[in-house]
Amino acid sequence: MNKIKVMLVDKRELFRQGLAKILEEELSMHLETACSCGLEGIEKAGELKPDVILLDTELSDFSYLEVTRRIHEVSPQTRIIVLTHSETAKDLFSALRMGIRGYVSKDTKVADLTKTITLVHEGKIIISPPMSGTLLDHFSQFTQPYEVVGGKQVFNLSSREIEILGLVAKGASNQEIADSLFITKNTVKVHMHRIMQKLNVHSRRRAVALIMEERMVPQVTNTVQQPH
Repeated sequence: MNKIKVMLVDKRELFRQGLAKILEEELSMHLETACSCGLEGIEKAGELKPDVILLDTELSDFSYLEVTRRIHEVSPQTRIIVLTHSETAKDLFSALRMGIRGYVSKDTKVADLTKTITLVHEGKIIISPPMSGTLLDHFSQFTQPYEVVGGKQVFNLSSREIEILGLVAKGASNQEIADSLFITKNTVKVHMHRIMQKLNVHSRRRAVALIMEERMVPQVTNTVQQPH
């Protein structure tokens, strides 16, 4: 079995060394390197092309969002997990918009962190409590068909489409969404195609990020929901 190639970027030496030791003991993972700043992380990401990067949000040279953007440029296939103390919705949504695949508290248990690395490597999006509650609260208010107004565009999304986006945001696959909503996998694909058309995006991740942008305001409309 190929080991997951992991890289660590954190400014705190004690935290970096402790986490490095934990990762080195994981049989399914290989620690490529541990970096102390954003610039070093960007350079090493381009050189080593790791599968997953654990990224501190409090770097000394660049913001973690800028580091994320530049890592995506030099190593597009690398998936990034943010390690943070922040529990604010603004920070969470900024991270998701930037394409971060994991948003994890630094207080998380070791077993949960290693599980998160595995799941993110498999393509899941993982948000640890209590931040996941923030995300669910955001979607739970949309129980009727509504308009989302953002900038100069108006997107008409049904409650089912919002429900599906909520599951996508939690990292669910098409089959998992189908099982959860008691519909077929093909129906999920049709819904996702319509959602991305309405939002004018080309990826599931961008659809989720767009719907959560702070400028977008939900409003109940009189639109009649079509049968699913």
